Amino acid sequence: MDQPRAKETARDATEQVGKAANEAVQRVGAQVQPALDQGKSMVQDLANQASEVGEQAVGRAAELLQNVAPQAKEVASNLYERGSQSGEYVRQYAVEQPLTALLIAGRSRVRARLSNPPALNIAGRSGAEQAAPGR
Repeated sequence: MDQPRAKETARDATEQVGKAANEAVQRVGAQVQPALDQGKSMVQDLANQASEVGEQAVGRAAELLQNVAPQAKEVASNLYERGSQSGEYVRQYAVEQPLTALLIAGRSRVRARLSNPPALNIAGRSGAEQAAPGR
């Protein structure tokens, strides 16, 4: 076989392989396309459902906040009022019984100090003792 004829035969073979490959790709594409379409539809459905669930959750949260906010405001107001009343009671007691009030306040500070003693360093001295040199 001469060289031009061999080139022509190779070209023909290449064209036939290309046509066969194109036909195979088209057949596979035709077989796969329904599955791709179905998958796309499923993904869209799931996205729509997720969006609906999210919207419902936001709506319920907003309802809950609207229902709870007035109650929380009322509780906070009551606590503030009771705290103010307690403070006023303590103030009046201190005016009427100053010595007793001082003793109670001192006892409370001692108790607080005993329940939360200052931290000691390795040498066994507290931070206040370390700050005062020469002790």
